[in-house]
Amino acid sequence: MVLKLAEKYRKLPSEIIGIDDSYTSYCFDEACMFIQLNLEKKDGPKPIFKEDRVDENLHFSSMSDMYKHILKG
Repeated sequence: MVLKLAEKYRKLPSEIIGIDDSYTSYCFDEACMFIQLNLEKKDGPKPIFKEDRVDENLHFSSMSDMYKHILKG
């Protein structure tokens, strides 16, 4: 949904969700671009989105903690 909103309003995805930190916003925008490019490919693997949300109230003290959680799940 963020990708569609960013496209519709001609803003960066990080602006849509309100990321203030410049490096974090760059990383988020880069990840969104990676996903968008893979979605637009005619052939080849498509992104796989995790549908199950076991715990909606996750809080991380750093980006690396979040990545560790994503990679183990």
